[in-house]
Amino acid sequence: MNDVWSMAWHGQTDCSVSFADNGASLIVEYPHDAAEIDAWRTRWTEMVWMTIPQTELTIAAL
Repeated sequence: MNDVWSMAWHGQTDCSVSFADNGASLIVEYPHDAAEIDAWRTRWTEMVWMTIPQTELTIAAL
């Protein structure tokens, strides 16, 4: 999956490309990994196990 989820791909999502649209482009390129790609879209929060202090400070400042 390291070849599928590149930092460039993650960057697109960070720049407001939706998980659905970004994942769809990957599924076209890697159809045999469609289940794993879709799991990222629907279950990514299970992979985040800690907070990032700078993010908490930024949100608090808003």
